[in-house]
Amino acid sequence: MKSIFLLILLLSIATGSLRAAESQFQTETVLTYFDTPASSLYTTGNTVYAFQADVSPQAGPGLSFHINGKGLMTQTDGRRHNDISQAELELGYLEYRGDRAGFNARLGRQYIHEGTLVNVIDGMKIQSSLGNYFSASMFGGQPANIYNAGEQIAASTYGGRLTNFSRWHRFSLSYQKFESSETIEEVGGLNLKTNLPAGLTLTGQSYYDMINHIERSRDLRLSFSKRWISPLLRLLKRDTSKQDNSPLAIVAGNNQDFSYLGTKLSLPATSRAKLFLNIKNYDYVVEDNSARYYSSRLHWTASTKDYMGAETGFMQSRSRNNNYQIIRLYGHWTPSTNLFPFDNISSEATLINFPHREAGANKSVFMSFRCGKNLFDDQWQMGFSGNVNRAGDQETSLLGLVTLSYRINGNI
Repeated sequence: MKSIFLLILLLSIATGSLRAAESQFQTETVLTYFDTPASSLYTTGNTVYAFQADVSPQAGPGLSFHINGKGLMTQTDGRRHNDISQAELELGYLEYRGDRAGFNARLGRQYIHEGTLVNVIDGMKIQSSLGNYFSASMFGGQPANIYNAGEQIAASTYGGRLTNFSRWHRFSLSYQKFESSETIEEVGGLNLKTNLPAGLTLTGQSYYDMINHIERSRDLRLSFSKRWISPLLRLLKRDTSKQDNSPLAIVAGNNQDFSYLGTKLSLPATSRAKLFLNIKNYDYVVEDNSARYYSSRLHWTASTKDYMGAETGFMQSRSRNNNYQIIRLYGHWTPSTNLFPFDNISSEATLINFPHREAGANKSVFMSFRCGKNLFDDQWQMGFSGNVNRAGDQETSLLGLVTLSYRINGNI
């Protein structure tokens, strides 16, 4: 109800304030079918509706309006789960851009990037430059989409960021406080990016729990990039209060504090083919363990849009159960003849083998196929895709998607 009220309020203000403006509307409908193994007794079909609309001045500063939302309808087999229908306003805000000092003000549901506690609020954010070398931002409001037992909790959050920048660096300090009837959290943050001599780049971020006086997360990278070599040193500490399904988190397992040193080589094989070599060494702080990953990938480009490739790699770890070998094939093709009903076709197949695990649980297979078609002067896009996945001793699961997108631009 609050989201609907917010939307009506923003629309009424925007339509009364905007004059000659550019508008853009985009909608997407995704039909999915997901079939898990028979042992789980769960087969479902989803219909996801997503939309995005933007109305902004044709040129220069002024008032603009942005909205983004989605709906979900789920049809299950009824054996374990009930059908679900729901809608959600993801973003909906008015934005004013000033013509001086980089001034920007937003009111409504919006993303914030000044902290890690909450990233979507119903509130206000203001940011502006402070001279030639500083900028600042402040925000405050109610956290959006935070629920307890199905009910949205009453909470508030506020904070800000101060940034110092130049041609060679960007350094910022941030602060965020979250307060509800159940908890109070305060986090301070530090972000850094600087270009060092000899082509080196140092980037990093760290967030500190100001109540419990512990470092929550850290990500520090020292990199060097040329056309053919890209070494990287990374020191990482994951925030265990958040769900993290990234590849680095999966590799780390129960180790929240680890580092890795690696490099990537790019070597021209022919005029259209390149060979990529990767070497990475992982060292874990929590446990006395280390691992090394080696991979090679041959990528062949037929045109600006068509390509294919093959990749192979293996992981060696002190924990033998974490050792694996991987083979991946992929490709993308844009047919130049009307004999094919699609404008683009792509596919991928991946095989992972765990040599030290029990038979039947030592292989994982993933295969995907995607194709798309542009319609009506490219305003409509239709896509079809299917994924087949089998992990270890689990039975095969199937995911199918049909996507229909529409985009329109105009003036109001």
